Amino acid sequence: MSHRRHLATGYGYSWSRISQLPRNLQQVYWTIQDFFERGKYGWAKSDLWSFDYYLSHIIIDGLTELKSRSISIPYDIGINNEDDWNKILDEIIYGFNEYVTFEDKFLKKQGFDFSEYKKENDKMMASLNKSKKLFSKWFSSLFI
Repeated sequence: MSHRRHLATGYGYSWSRISQLPRNLQQVYWTIQDFFERGKYGWAKSDLWSFDYYLSHIIIDGLTELKSRSISIPYDIGINNEDDWNKILDEIIYGFNEYVTFEDKFLKKQGFDFSEYKKENDKMMASLNKSKKLFSKWFSSLFI
């Protein structure tokens, strides 16, 4: 009797892995398709489902790299040295990072407390709006 139970369990386990194979192959296809679309267009069709989230990651990564490689600062009133420019870049990065963190924390989980959501959303939006204003103001100065 125990021998039959072992075979049934083993067969069931094997079958469940085999039945997931088409889903896994489809996921591999989508990953490859996304790779080529991003190479051709800079974005993939799957990114459009949450384009704001995708662009936030691009902005964070791009500004972090710009900050580490920058050899000049914009010539403008209010920016006297590299530290001032880095503070501006940090503020922009911070706001977009808050947005991504908020999305990861609340919108990807089920059953969250709405009052906590509202409080965190207000805080995040204030930070994001400040970052968007700075991003807009300094957009033409984002170069190495």
